[in-house]
Amino acid sequence: MTCHWLNSCNLSRHWLKDLSFNELTRRSVMQLAYEIAEKNKLATRFNKETESAGKEWFSGFMKRHPEHSLRQPEATSLARASGFNRVVVGKFFDTLEQLVDQHKLTAARIFNMDETSHNVVQRQEKILAQRGKHQVGAISSCERGQTVTGVYAMGASGFFVPPMLIYAKKKMMESLTFGAPPNTIFRCQDKGWMDSDTFYGHSSHTQSLKAIEICRQYGVIMLSLPSHCTHRLQPLDVSFFKPLNTFMSAAISTKMRELPGQRLNVQHIASLVGVTFPRAANMQIAMNGFRHTGLWPFDRNVFSEADFAPSLVTDRSLNGEPSASASRAAEEVEGATTAASAEKKMGDNVELLSGLTEYVSVKEISPLPSSSKSGQRKSGTRYNASGVVLTATPHKNALQQQSDGKPAKKRKLFDSKVEEPGGSLPPSHKPAMDPYPEQD
Repeated sequence: MTCHWLNSCNLSRHWLKDLSFNELTRRSVMQLAYEIAEKNKLATRFNKETESAGKEWFSGFMKRHPEHSLRQPEATSLARASGFNRVVVGKFFDTLEQLVDQHKLTAARIFNMDETSHNVVQRQEKILAQRGKHQVGAISSCERGQTVTGVYAMGASGFFVPPMLIYAKKKMMESLTFGAPPNTIFRCQDKGWMDSDTFYGHSSHTQSLKAIEICRQYGVIMLSLPSHCTHRLQPLDVSFFKPLNTFMSAAISTKMRELPGQRLNVQHIASLVGVTFPRAANMQIAMNGFRHTGLWPFDRNVFSEADFAPSLVTDRSLNGEPSASASRAAEEVEGATTAASAEKKMGDNVELLSGLTEYVSVKEISPLPSSSKSGQRKSGTRYNASGVVLTATPHKNALQQQSDGKPAKKRKLFDSKVEEPGGSLPPSHKPAMDPYPEQD
């Protein structure tokens, strides 16, 4: 009987509806149930020594709520959890919508580019082993391999650009190119990263004046994604990199079986990419990545309230006050605070509340955390809140002033004005033909 009453206390609705990253383990749920019962002076058979409900209660709770399950969580940084909020994402979609409408962009003219790392240490899969054996090993070519940077780009229409591989070497060798996909670009850099010599200073992703000038010359519009939002807004992260890395691990294991007793090194990376890239570069994968992020077809409502839930404790509007989404979510998770509201939620178990005028809700015992910070950032920190049109004239002029040693004029955090990609360049510098003509 008490179990049904605990269900009416909004336990599932308050904590377990994916409204925050609060790491509720099985033990935490059982301890929370005990606290609810004690605060409301309910007669239970819970263990007073451990101050926790029993395993039988937890098993029954999970059966009554089949929408919940025990899952192994993925590590998510606080910056990503708080950065992906409705305010920032909404401003980004405003800018994207304006670009699409102003330049009549189609799927054939929208691309996403990013980099990832490759090495010859594969991710180990589960293998059969004797029961009771404590240590089970699997052979890898080395414990920590040398990293090679791979740069990939795909379009909303399903088209993939040949990759670029950047090696941490002084001089390029022909042996590093064997087996690579056709038209792959190879570069060498001291640390194996993307820098000014490999992509016109694109290592900072927003501060390359030379890259911006070339894009403006050829009519290319560069739009940066909001900070700490690429795990949700970047098509490559959403749909492409995971299958690519999965195929890469399988290809490394196959290569090691083909070359028993030999150690793999960076000279095998190109051939491994040559095997895995054609498998991962699937038209449907590219189209799914753009669709799930809402970039194409354009859909600003692709994300639900549950997707923004982890940022509720730090969701701030532009003036530092709590945003409307945070206030609305707080009202949704607020439990009943009187016996009348609890009685309405209980349905057939009203008789359990006889003589109880008020009860202590889950929200009072274990409230959702809230940030005490105002959301203001220190001046001088690099922060791209909602995405910037990098090829717009204001951003280009600011970089030009920084390059000349002049202090850049301060701009508003969100600039809705969108410039023509060509800016004020003379007609002779503009491309004679659109590199990505519109399709019927």
